[in-house]
Amino acid sequence: MTETFYRVHWADCPPLTADNAWSALWGATRTADGTQTQCVPCDGTGKDATDPVCRSCDGERCAICDHTGYSSQCQTCDGEGVIDCERGYSCFTDPKSLIAYFTDPGHAVEISPDDHVIAFEGTHQGLGFDGEDLAIPTRILQETTWTEFLTLHNLAVTNW
Repeated sequence: MTETFYRVHWADCPPLTADNAWSALWGATRTADGTQTQCVPCDGTGKDATDPVCRSCDGERCAICDHTGYSSQCQTCDGEGVIDCERGYSCFTDPKSLIAYFTDPGHAVEISPDDHVIAFEGTHQGLGFDGEDLAIPTRILQETTWTEFLTLHNLAVTNW
């Protein structure tokens, strides 16, 4: 079943398509295909330099740490150096929720008046890292600037 979703789509993002619909943590560096991000705790090396105690056995020695109690492998990414993104774009099912998310004073991301908002039809995939909806687009309904979007929904521009 398709639903309508609303998303701020940054200028440096690939076009809004089903193939590009992947969600990652804010500020994470993506791989070339956009489906994974560089692991932050190990800086993409796959090596654990912060907490070498094996998390599988809590230092009690197991096969994963070769019975040493320590692991040089990053536990967050299992030594891969990358973490899979979530399938679907981060978005909201109604304009007011999108506006509330980005105008919350505790939100660390700033939106400029010319950033784009896209309304699209798509299929719901679940929830993202911040509890927002994740969806894969099937059709773009409308594209506006942030300022136009706020005006359309009778709200004042307050977050810049």
